[in-house]
Amino acid sequence: ANRHGAPRSSLIGQKVKNVLTSSSLSYYLEKEQEVIESRRPTTFEEVFLNHGKEVRILATVFPIFDQTGKITSTGKISIDLNSLSNK
Repeated sequence: ANRHGAPRSSLIGQKVKNVLTSSSLSYYLEKEQEVIESRRPTTFEEVFLNHGKEVRILATVFPIFDQTGKITSTGKISIDLNSLSNK
């Protein structure tokens, strides 16, 4: 949430296209397609600049299934690796 300049509560449930930059969105959509094709979660590290500082996050994109097993959406959770290394 901090890297987007918004409180966490305002980001939950938002569509990624409304939150990510175009370059981050392109990379996310590639990962999302991997998840859809494999029907399995994928975890990866992302590195980008935020206000001139390098930010590293560990992200997991996962499928969300309906009762019939059809993928209806995907979700993404991430953790800021920089904040972990500063503790």
